[in-house]
Amino acid sequence: MASAFITNSYQINFESVLMIHDNEGMLNMFKALEASGLRQFLGCESTLYEAVLGHFFETALLQDEDITCAISGKFLTISPSLFTTVFALPSDGITNFSEVPKDIVYDARSLFSHKAWQIEVHGKKKFMKHEFRLLNDILAKAITVKAGFFDSVTVERFQMMTAIQYGLKVNWGKVLFDVLKDMVDRTQKKAKGFAAQIDMMTSAVNTKLSIDRYDDVTSADICKWIPRQDLSTVRNCSFFFFKERSVDRKDFRPKRKVDSNSIVYSFGKDR
Repeated sequence: MASAFITNSYQINFESVLMIHDNEGMLNMFKALEASGLRQFLGCESTLYEAVLGHFFETALLQDEDITCAISGKFLTISPSLFTTVFALPSDGITNFSEVPKDIVYDARSLFSHKAWQIEVHGKKKFMKHEFRLLNDILAKAITVKAGFFDSVTVERFQMMTAIQYGLKVNWGKVLFDVLKDMVDRTQKKAKGFAAQIDMMTSAVNTKLSIDRYDDVTSADICKWIPRQDLSTVRNCSFFFFKERSVDRKDFRPKRKVDSNSIVYSFGKDR
């Protein structure tokens, strides 16, 4: 079943979350996400049959810079330019997040911290402010498409969060299309995702070709929907905030380590 290898991902209802009135940090985080150019990608709404999604990954092939696949017995081509156009993604800016200036990353270590000390660029997310814990989860599931739990922050995600929060230009068109290429590359064991986005892309191509993409879907398939994605709304953000507050109440003692620059959290096991 296609749902067995699809990583749960986030769908953001921007109209809802941008109406948050009692959590300025969470509101500003979503505003930064929107300003980065990811609104249409993260907010796209679509429903996809398991059979169609399964066919996509079974038939998708890399041909030069394009991805070809077969849907409803028709061969379709998804190019980088089509991908960028469909989701109105920025096509200028950095593509490697190690290019994020070190001084900005240094500042982010304080901005993202839940306490008064600087945090490291990798480690447990519980040392971050609630809005950045949520941002970490969104990026892990919906952008880099990682499977598993996201209690820890990677260096790449920290740099990505920094780029978004500080308004750096990112070529999201290339970054995200490269992730999609990794998914269809059979030489890599990449988690599968982008379910709603794949539906939107195939819809765009099929509309152009005047194809009914579901002409071979059986009545049995109608009952096999991909599980609903996690949806960020005002209500769900409030639940996330409540859950993370309960994490904060747990008795953990971060170790202090003094260096020549600052006091930082040590992200080893709590003792």
